[in-house]
Amino acid sequence: MDKPLRPRIPYKPKELPQLVVDELAFMKNKSSNKARKIRTIKEVLNLHVWFDKHYHNRQQFGEDDGVKRDGIEPQIVEDLIIRSIKHLFYYSSTLLTFRFINLDEINSIRVNLRDIAYDVPLNVVTEVHFLDVNEFEITVITAMCIEDFWKKQGRHVLELQGDNSVLYRTDNHSFTKLGEF
Repeated sequence: MDKPLRPRIPYKPKELPQLVVDELAFMKNKSSNKARKIRTIKEVLNLHVWFDKHYHNRQQFGEDDGVKRDGIEPQIVEDLIIRSIKHLFYYSSTLLTFRFINLDEINSIRVNLRDIAYDVPLNVVTEVHFLDVNEFEITVITAMCIEDFWKKQGRHVLELQGDNSVLYRTDNHSFTKLGEF
């Protein structure tokens, strides 16, 4: 007759001691081999989101012929704006050829925010204006769920792919990839 196996003691990995961080130490950072971190500052950005009447009418009433535009509800559009803003600032900081913030109403720059998480991509045309040091006005001009969205010459398209993004520039009705994050 076989002997029953004795119960096994469960394995518990040993906890490693926590490393002590010397806050007065000089260490390497992006600018220097010997620098000391003094403080972390968290700055708040105030983003005022506006809906243009064109967007409002398309969202409420649909096209001129009455066909409803599905997938452009305000909550979905706002969510896309919130997820896009950090990517816009990243590209604006790293690419010399890209800027998205307008200082005045003359020759305003518009950016198409594109989310490909849906069966048909959501495209939201936005304009961002500087108001104050930490205040920006974001206006949704229009939104549409369509694969082959209107591609104006020289317009930037920020395409969100989950938590990642790709920035394109439209040239001759085709996309030129400028960067990815």
